[in-house]
Amino acid sequence: MYQVYSLMASLTEAHFVFLPSQSNIYGLATLCIGGTNKILVASLRRQVVIFEYVHNKTDESLIPASKEVQFTYIPAGAEIISIESFNKSLSSNDFLVGITFSKPSDSPVVQYLNIYTDWEPKAELNLESIAQSCLSLKLNFIPYQLYHTDVWKGENREIVLLLSGSDEQIHLYQEDKAHHTYCEHPMEECFPEFVDLKRIVLSMDVLYFGNSQKRLTAVGCEDGYIQVTVTQVNTNELLQTWNIKHDSPISSVKIFQLHATVQRPTFLQQTEDDDNEESGAEIDFEPEFHLLVASTLEVAVVYWNVLVERFGAQKLLPGSDGFDCVQCACIADIDMDQNNEIILGTYGQEMLVYKLKMDEEELFLFWKRSFAYPLLSIDYLDVTGDGLKELIVLSTKGLHILQHDLEEVANTVTERLSSLVRNLNKNDAFKELQSEQLLRPIGNSESLDS
Repeated sequence: MYQVYSLMASLTEAHFVFLPSQSNIYGLATLCIGGTNKILVASLRRQVVIFEYVHNKTDESLIPASKEVQFTYIPAGAEIISIESFNKSLSSNDFLVGITFSKPSDSPVVQYLNIYTDWEPKAELNLESIAQSCLSLKLNFIPYQLYHTDVWKGENREIVLLLSGSDEQIHLYQEDKAHHTYCEHPMEECFPEFVDLKRIVLSMDVLYFGNSQKRLTAVGCEDGYIQVTVTQVNTNELLQTWNIKHDSPISSVKIFQLHATVQRPTFLQQTEDDDNEESGAEIDFEPEFHLLVASTLEVAVVYWNVLVERFGAQKLLPGSDGFDCVQCACIADIDMDQNNEIILGTYGQEMLVYKLKMDEEELFLFWKRSFAYPLLSIDYLDVTGDGLKELIVLSTKGLHILQHDLEEVANTVTERLSSLVRNLNKNDAFKELQSEQLLRPIGNSESLDS
């Protein structure tokens, strides 16, 4: 336990990027190129800033760099509400950036969704080129969360945009490849579970499982309403739907699994279970998915194993209501013990990290960190390109980049590799290493079989 705590506590703020104006909870997006992520931050006063690490040609060191990107067709006086970005292709650079904004100076106020997309033949990202290629769609509602997810039609995968609005609907925007444009499509064609919500959705999450044959969706609404649905993808049949109502607006919903998945090294023996996982084959039990629900006034809660228990197994996150409202959440294994942690960001300037106490099966506050400003969004990804992820925290004043202490990480890797080498004769060595059962102090050569 000390080892994982030291890994977490050693997170230091490596860089801070000041923003010209405040962002909001929908203001953070990322673009992944060759395994390295670029960060996009949208501020209310129409500025969009990209942050990345670039190589110094002199000594090959990494230099943090940020600059404003001038996206076209965002008029003066506009206020950006949400931003989303992704790569449409699995094999090339075909990027899309979506930005919603309102222009309060107009009477009446008008809202737009701008979609910027361009194919990049080079490995480098030329965001300035993408920012000039715009399709502007006028909206007759106030936009909220802009979210991208997959749509499967047979064996074909396509990425679409989902946008929640003040008209108590979720809107679907899909590419019209024949006319090289984007347009709104009827929701019932792809997401029948979103058709009759009739509520303002503040947060949504979508997850595919069972070889992408089933879809688990969760929405959290302004009135505290939460809906979870399981859908058969190929027939659009709603298999299960259940809901519950909290007493305050839902700021974030996240579907997750407790154990972080790691690919088995090639030198370890393959098992039948691994074959099933890699091929996406169906197994004789449903996977365990949990639902994190954060609200603005109540304590955050995790509904455990929702496919089986629905809302019957509730685990509270103690103390999560003690720092003003929870505004954002992230699920990540930031202490590298192969179990995901729950990270909450609060308006009270605290980041709270929760872990599961295995023996009691309860969640407890494992670590917290104070910031100088209220927190708006959190992510955990690799922005330096070294394979080690950084904790990205967006506050009301700027972007904080928190990095692990490399010495602590090196000690952890050395210890776990030593444990693995000592137990290579065990067929289940890798799974036991994942669950921390093989950990021994460095230098202790005692075998688990002795």
